[in-house]
Amino acid sequence: EHADAAVRGFIENSARGLRSSGRWLLITSLRHQGRLHDALGIIAEERNDTRVGPDFPPFALLMEAIIRYEQGDYVRSAALYDSLVALVPGERSEGSWSRNTVWNMTHAANSHAAAGHLNLLAEMADSARSIGARSGYGRDQRLHHHIRGLLAAARGDYDTAVTEYRAALYSIAGGYSRTNVELARALIATDRPAEAADVLDAPLRNGVLDSMQLYATRTELHALLGEALLEAGQPDRAREHLDAALHALENADASFAGTVAHLRALRERAG
Repeated sequence: EHADAAVRGFIENSARGLRSSGRWLLITSLRHQGRLHDALGIIAEERNDTRVGPDFPPFALLMEAIIRYEQGDYVRSAALYDSLVALVPGERSEGSWSRNTVWNMTHAANSHAAAGHLNLLAEMADSARSIGARSGYGRDQRLHHHIRGLLAAARGDYDTAVTEYRAALYSIAGGYSRTNVELARALIATDRPAEAADVLDAPLRNGVLDSMQLYATRTELHALLGEALLEAGQPDRAREHLDAALHALENADASFAGTVAHLRALRERAG
């Protein structure tokens, strides 16, 4: 509450790019609270602020794509991410073009997988491998494994998914946090919750809220880590993380009711 109030004051009393930076922080905070409807309102403010200059990737478009995914509107999220892929300026250096293209393509793949568009994933993975190889950034050269992991998990082949997600990891603590989440889910599905807990604990210890950590909230990490620890027979540690997630979601949108009920059931099991 204190952080949100401070950032709102900052937005009201700042000019141009600084307002945009404040909105980025506020939207990030609201996402962590499950207040996605309010976050979309801030995105609308950003779009209506004619004094905000052009940027790449388009801030409002990127944040809306993330939020639509978190709302479960996977088809719209996929379309928004696909448009981000198409918007990557072709006149950039090859390395810069490759980096931005494969990065947005990977986000799009998450949404397509969740929407059930599995026929697209194999082709996307091949494209990501080819494009990522032209980037000088090691993360980008591994991202095609994340997409292959999504396809394997969607087919119920969680052992293969684990192998692919591990190959996609650029940094277990400071890499793409959605890879940590998806790897943890696959490990839980293959009855390896203790390994899943290690994968989820690392980005939480990092403490970063944006960059590669932007795409999975700390609330989501706490919730899944609590579940993994409970399944691993560590109820004391599980309670800590389940309580953190439940506290964060105290004022969440109604669409989080199922998530909150599930977390409360896990918390009751943890004692």
